Amino acid sequence: MNDITIERLPAERLDELEPLWHAMLDQVVLEDSVVPIRPAAESWPLRRAVYVELLQRPEAFALVARRGEDLIGYAMVKIEDADAVWYTGSLQANLESLALLPDERGKGLGTRLLDAVDEELAKLRVTDLTIGVDVNNTGAKRFYERRGFKGGFLLMYGRPGGGPWTAVEREREAPYRSMWLPDGVPGADDPQG
Repeated sequence: MNDITIERLPAERLDELEPLWHAMLDQVVLEDSVVPIRPAAESWPLRRAVYVELLQRPEAFALVARRGEDLIGYAMVKIEDADAVWYTGSLQANLESLALLPDERGKGLGTRLLDAVDEELAKLRVTDLTIGVDVNNTGAKRFYERRGFKGGFLLMYGRPGGGPWTAVEREREAPYRSMWLPDGVPGADDPQG
């Protein structure tokens, strides 16, 4: 782990994150997400646009982890004003994404990235951080719980009027296919999968 550096990523280099974004999507699919996952080719342009918009706020930041020149993980953090409902500081943060290459998971890289996020938030005097986790991603939930986070809000997905869920219909039309794993099937060549 000593050969890893963590640094801020300038907004003009956001496209470097695309392979890691797709690795994170693959993981969400492996965890059997309740919400169907958008096809990989559609997902990155939409996520990239979100990142561009949130990095327009000067306090927001992206941290990347590198081993040598190789990008192996990132954390994207949005900074917002105080919450209107829950007590927060005058600024609050949301961990938009934490993505690691599959071979880097379980080796302490996520901890190192979150430690670096904590340091950046301390510099900004931001004392509140929220993190969204897919309900079926028990590994991620345990990881954040070990850091002192607790579930406090649940997003419900559905369709007004109770009709067929749009996300399920879309998945039937264009199922998720990995851009990185063999045959587009998450875990196809994974001996642990």
